[in-house]
Amino acid sequence: MSEEFIIDVKNLTKFFIKDGVKVGIFLAILRSAIPAFYRNKLFAKKNKCYALRNVNFKAATGEAIGVVGVNGSGKSTLMQIIAGTMQPSDGRVNVTGRISAILELGSAFSPDFTGIENVRLNLTLLGIKSSDLEYKMKEAIEFADIGNFIDSPIKVYSSGMLMRLAFAVQV
Repeated sequence: MSEEFIIDVKNLTKFFIKDGVKVGIFLAILRSAIPAFYRNKLFAKKNKCYALRNVNFKAATGEAIGVVGVNGSGKSTLMQIIAGTMQPSDGRVNVTGRISAILELGSAFSPDFTGIENVRLNLTLLGIKSSDLEYKMKEAIEFADIGNFIDSPIKVYSSGMLMRLAFAVQV
């Protein structure tokens, strides 16, 4: 019996160009037209800042993986690539199933909306069906456990309350 991997990362590399926006835009255009081998030869190594270099791992169903490192070691970059919000410079990531990125909790919240309005909006953006929306909203609100603040604009929330609400929406 073969083991099914839900995340398969192979030779994942991500670099950023130090010489500014113009070179980065040029590289982005080249990415779609020129194979990586030739594309990488066009830019000197001194202009590249590597966030990830040849990262490989697999995660099977039911496994948990921790990513630990110092500031600037590429943890968030790796998570963004796996979640599909950032493209790798080289390598591949295969994901089976659905990924929800909670790297920037609450970033899609509107400060003038109430907690309940933000929950409704974000669950809709996450693709929750309208038939399941009210049930999922109730679950998220109960999980966040912020009491009557749910009816207040989130701009009056403490940072902890905001994080609890954002986390509740994601889980």
